[in-house]
Amino acid sequence: MRVLWELNIAPKTFRELQSCCENVSSSVLNTRLNELREAKLVDVGSGGYCLTAQGQELMQVIAPLRDWADAWARARGGSDRTT
Repeated sequence: MRVLWELNIAPKTFRELQSCCENVSSSVLNTRLNELREAKLVDVGSGGYCLTAQGQELMQVIAPLRDWADAWARARGGSDRTT
């Protein structure tokens, strides 16, 4: 899920994704990216990994979950997700 959140902000290279997903090993990240590509949610091009049209549609569907999570974090004294 974290990969999708990050790519929803902007396309990223593997190294950029690895930096954003600090606690994920490169082998796990590579596996996740391959799974997301097979599911047609992510593609890779000259600018790095990006969401496909289906991936963008999925992010719109789960946007209310993101909004709820932001409100929940604020209520607990935390901050919103980083964007």
